[in-house]
Amino acid sequence: MERDSNRKNIDLPTKSEIYHEKQSRLLCAMHALNNFFQNDHPFSKSELDRICERLTPGSFINPHRNFLGLGNYDVNVLIAAFQSRNLETIWMDRRKSPNCLVLQEIEGFILNVPITWKIGAFSIPYIRQRHWVAVKKITGQYYLLDSKAAEPTFIGNEDSLRKCLQENLQRDDTNILLIVKQDVAEKSSWFKSPD
Repeated sequence: MERDSNRKNIDLPTKSEIYHEKQSRLLCAMHALNNFFQNDHPFSKSELDRICERLTPGSFINPHRNFLGLGNYDVNVLIAAFQSRNLETIWMDRRKSPNCLVLQEIEGFILNVPITWKIGAFSIPYIRQRHWVAVKKITGQYYLLDSKAAEPTFIGNEDSLRKCLQENLQRDDTNILLIVKQDVAEKSSWFKSPD
C-alpha cells in the first residue's frame, strides 16, 4: 500500500496512541471490530459467540463461525455487532467509484480480504481463507488496522483513502463494507451521484 507523501508535514498520533489488536487464533473479526472502535467497549469472543447463537438458535453446528468455535466469524456476525452499537453496514458496490462516497458521513470501513496459508516462504495451494481488517479515520488521517500487521498502516488523507479503496475494489476477491450511523443509512447521505 502506498503511503501519503505529505505524511511528514502532518501532526500524527504516535503508533502507541492508536489502538491496534494483534491476531489471535481465528478472531480477526473481533480484532477488526475492536480496532474500528479503538477499544471503546471492546467485543469479546463470548459476545460474538452469543451473536452467532442468536443468529442461528438451537444449531449444533453454527454456520456463522468455525465449527470448532475458534472464531472465523462471518459477515452476519459483524453486521449484528455493528447494529448493537447503533451502526449499519453497507456493501460497497464495486461498480461505483469511491468518488461517490461522502466520507464525512462514513464512520469507517471493514475490508474482507483473501489470505493464503504459508509454511515459511511456501504458499499452500488450495487453502484460502478470508480476513477482516478495519479502516478508520484517527486524528484527521486514515489508517488500515490489520491484526496480522505489526502496526497500523498509515493511508493518509481522503484522496489517499479513495485511491486505496479503488485499488481494493479492482481485486475481485476483496469486499468493502461502509460503516455508517443509522440515520445516514436511512437517508443514503453517504452517497453522492457522480459529477
